[in-house]
Amino acid sequence: MGVDHDMRAGADWTAAALKAKGYRADFSPSSLWELERLLSSEEPDGRPRPRGLLGQELDARVSMVGGYVGEVIRRRLGGAWVRDGGQPALDLPGGARIYRCSRYSNDSGPAPAASPPTRPRSARTPAP
Repeated sequence: MGVDHDMRAGADWTAAALKAKGYRADFSPSSLWELERLLSSEEPDGRPRPRGLLGQELDARVSMVGGYVGEVIRRRLGGAWVRDGGQPALDLPGGARIYRCSRYSNDSGPAPAASPPTRPRSARTPAP
């Protein structure tokens, strides 16, 4: 068995764990919103809640979630998991390679709130 098998099995395990906690994890692209919901509830201030799902073994859990995201992409677009420099990576048709997130880093505190999108100047309504 190789990295492709291991990553698929890890993603299946992650999906089962997410489902057990009430999240939809069916490997559809829309299931990635469930990961957003997980992170929003588990990191309300940008840091994991100490007794929450991400409060212990954080790097391992982030790695597993990263594998789930990669598997969603692989199932949608095709490709295969490979090892590159000891790290799992997803080779996609057409030659792109995606590396799985393997650890958590929050050196700068919570991310700033996103700005609302702006329309290009040419699409703005002229002033009266």
